Amino acid sequence: MQDNSARVDAGATVCELYYRVAEKNHVHGFPAGICPAVGVGGHLCGGGFGTMLRKYGLASDHILDAHIVDVNGRVLDRKSMGEDL
Repeated sequence: MQDNSARVDAGATVCELYYRVAEKNHVHGFPAGICPAVGVGGHLCGGGFGTMLRKYGLASDHILDAHIVDVNGRVLDRKSMGEDL
């Protein structure tokens, strides 16, 4: 994307995200873990501990928005869930 953000769809792994970020730009990084088989959603739900934690914080600190489906089938985003989530 033009604003240096990335959209990650359901089912993507940390390895796939690392690869696509590196493919698009050789300067940017992503503070994720060292296990490439972990799904991005699971990694972020756990906080997003990674090797660049001390310099860049948790991976979950860098999430701009998320679209999730709740148990009732409603699609929720940051605005509908509340800004503090």
